[in-house]
Amino acid sequence: MLSHTQRYPSMLQLRNISRDIKAYDGKHNGLPFQCQRIIALAIVIAALPLILLTMICIRIESKGNCFYSQVRVGTGPDHLEKY
Repeated sequence: MLSHTQRYPSMLQLRNISRDIKAYDGKHNGLPFQCQRIIALAIVIAALPLILLTMICIRIESKGNCFYSQVRVGTGPDHLEKY
């Protein structure tokens, strides 16, 4: 069972955590940001055929769009179509 001091950190401990968060300079740990972008783009390009195949299968199986849409009632007589 945790004691009161373990359960509720002191203000000094909270200040130290706050200082550590403010000291973060925004640099990414690990791969540089450009490499992360290139890897993400490669994953999207690799997944694109599967996404397109899924869209074609949905289009063949159902009569509607492959994207879900819904008509919502706006203010007054306006009707909004959400995707």
